[in-house]
Amino acid sequence: MTAQRSKANSFMKFMSFILQLSLNLVFYVVVILLIMMLTTKAYNFSYQVFGNVVVDSKPGHEAQIKVNKGESTLDLAKVLESNRLIADKYSFFVKAKLTEQAILPGKYILNSSMTYSEILDVITKVASNKDKVSKE
Repeated sequence: MTAQRSKANSFMKFMSFILQLSLNLVFYVVVILLIMMLTTKAYNFSYQVFGNVVVDSKPGHEAQIKVNKGESTLDLAKVLESNRLIADKYSFFVKAKLTEQAILPGKYILNSSMTYSEILDVITKVASNKDKVSKE
């Protein structure tokens, strides 16, 4: 009887070890996958902010955007994203805030093959607004 108990205890200890090892392995695999996913998202976001991201290759599609006086940068980014002119509203928002230039109200014709920098150049520079802004 004690031999059976000893075998049962040994079997339970072995199964407990295997279960603990399996759960640790699953935990570490999930943590590694989450780190990889977050790293990829962070890289893509930073590339959108600092790289030359375009939605479409040339010729792209044009859209007319109206910027109202006092409109927030995030609201403008939402409009640009809904018109498929930018890849992500949050990365455009960060890029616009980093440039520290005022977005000028008016109507603009933008193209989906323009980079974030080119879009910001059009909507922030007075000199380029003469040929890119349509009259109201």
